[in-house]
Amino acid sequence: PSVTLARTLLQRSANRSESTESPLSPREKDVLSALAEGGSDKVLGRLLGLSEHGVRFHLKKIFRKLDVHDRTSAIHRGRVLGLI
Repeated sequence: PSVTLARTLLQRSANRSESTESPLSPREKDVLSALAEGGSDKVLGRLLGLSEHGVRFHLKKIFRKLDVHDRTSAIHRGRVLGLI
């Protein structure tokens, strides 16, 4: 019985740590935070030291990971998830 309890507790702990991990990389979080402040891809790129293409690349990954289709939804989901 104690082995089963130990396994259950370890599994719960593992599940909690997985759920607290961010779905976004640190750089994607930077892009999302800058996006929340507003601005074009060009402005975001200047703030973050990225090209416009680099900003769009990160935005596509953010949209996919957050399962959204536009900037406003990404900002909203990021706030709900505590990413920004």
